[in-house]
Amino acid sequence: MCTVMLQDDVDSYMADEDNSNVQQVLKKLDEQHSKYRFMETNLLAKKRRFVHLVFSLHCKFIYSCVMQIEDANSGFGTVFEHDQVITKAERSRR
Repeated sequence: MCTVMLQDDVDSYMADEDNSNVQQVLKKLDEQHSKYRFMETNLLAKKRRFVHLVFSLHCKFIYSCVMQIEDANSGFGTVFEHDQVITKAERSRR
């Protein structure tokens, strides 16, 4: 887990003995910024993937509801299992 420390007072931050060299402080802050951008990019990619997944599941659900209504009226059965569609038709004998 990455921790973010906000620096309100730069003078007091630079007065700390760990932060005596300006180049090292800038390098450390740049590394933290790079890590933050990397995490942000990954989270945005996950968000896009989940939004697409929710939309896809919603469409499949609506389609399955419509098919169940049509199947109840037509004597034609449809079963959805993961990404496979199994159909069953009833034929009346004359």
